Amino acid sequence: MSASGLDFFDKTVQNTTVWLQIMDDLGPDRRRAWHTRGVVLRTPRDRLSPELGGNLAAELPLLVLGAYYDQNRPSDHRSRGGSTEYFLVPAADGLKATRPANPRGATRAALMTLAHHVDLCQSANVRDALLQDVQKRWPGSVRA
Repeated sequence: MSASGLDFFDKTVQNTTVWLQIMDDLGPDRRRAWHTRGVVLRTPRDRLSPELGGNLAAELPLLVLGAYYDQNRPSDHRSRGGSTEYFLVPAADGLKATRPANPRGATRAALMTLAHHVDLCQSANVRDALLQDVQKRWPGSVRA
């Protein structure tokens, strides 16, 4: 018998828990891992075209999908221009709500989780849509 009485809910929670592997890099605090993963996923989301962002969203488990679109304002999406710092500033701002975390390390850990759990082609498409400086930092599993 399932914990919630609904197999769909239990499977959703199970699929989402896998995405918390970011704790391997950030430590055992599950709330911090969930918050960090959400903050970092929203950073590339705001730099992707709506079509590519939607394609990425289709690959995400239901609860991660909700966090991905949390606080989404398509009119506020930023251009690809700028530097790695331009990419990291929103992540750093979002991480201030928890125990201090290195934005570079947190971003890398969350992108590694993304690269590990999303289709290789889709992950490469997301990487290629971002700044070249950010592409260089993308996890090795999807590098060209």
